[in-house]
Amino acid sequence: MKKQHQKLINYLNSKNDEYVSSTVLSNILNVTDRSIRNYVKEINSVIDTDIVIVSSPQGYKLRFNIRSEEHKEGGYYVGNLENELLEFRVI
Repeated sequence: MKKQHQKLINYLNSKNDEYVSSTVLSNILNVTDRSIRNYVKEINSVIDTDIVIVSSPQGYKLRFNIRSEEHKEGGYYVGNLENELLEFRVI
């Protein structure tokens, strides 16, 4: 994992399930907002990890252990993240 990815994960982990804006994250990592979006996309593209960064209008937060065998569908995992995305669309 890239060093900047690890810094992003560690910072979000330290925020205890609170959303953090891309502006704050970009200042912490000394990169642009666009870089934060790219890092999130790269981290979330790794299928063999239990870490997912969730985004919303409030910012980004870290989710753990969202994958489980009972929610496996077609080689990809669905579950809490899917439910959260559905709730986001409804609101």
